[in-house]
Amino acid sequence: MGRDEPGFGRGRRPATILFVDIRGFTTLSEALGPERSAALLEGFYAAVEASVEAHAGAIDSYLGDGAMAVFGMAASAPDDPVRALACARQMAGRLEAWSGGTDTPADWRWGFGIGVHHGPVVVGPIGGQRRFELTATGDTVNVASRLQALGADLAATVVISETVAAAARAAGRTDLLDGFEALPEQTVRGRREPLDLHVLPRTAS
Repeated sequence: MGRDEPGFGRGRRPATILFVDIRGFTTLSEALGPERSAALLEGFYAAVEASVEAHAGAIDSYLGDGAMAVFGMAASAPDDPVRALACARQMAGRLEAWSGGTDTPADWRWGFGIGVHHGPVVVGPIGGQRRFELTATGDTVNVASRLQALGADLAATVVISETVAAAARAAGRTDLLDGFEALPEQTVRGRREPLDLHVLPRTAS
């Protein structure tokens, strides 16, 4: 099927994007070697996939030692950001539990980060004429990725934008914000305007 056939057109819609990444995997993979690194990634992906599927999200892509998930890929829903936030919390719990059984060097400190943002995206085929993939693109995707990375500097397991937090409050799901700390007007790399963020510290579960 070609990218110009029906069903492959690009469309703009609101969606919620979640990025997750293993901290320090490059150093870890050097110590583990390729076979053990691949086995570790399989366990990581399984935990991520289980959480995303449980909250009706879709894995957009696996990115080496990370993954991108979309809530609202096929069609937008009002509860996309709420389900993404619930997913992030469950995923953090799964990864914390899973990390205890990984075959890693004793001196390596396990860690991961999750970033979630909601806003407009363009969903459609990206690539050349012969090889392409359906994916979500746009500033919302970039911000979610930046939030995941920012978590390392903020000593946070999960970082979400105020847009996601506001959706949870509007839906009466303030329980999903338990343990989060508000950080107003944080600078996000690559953006001119600061964002109000909420972080779940590493010590919270």
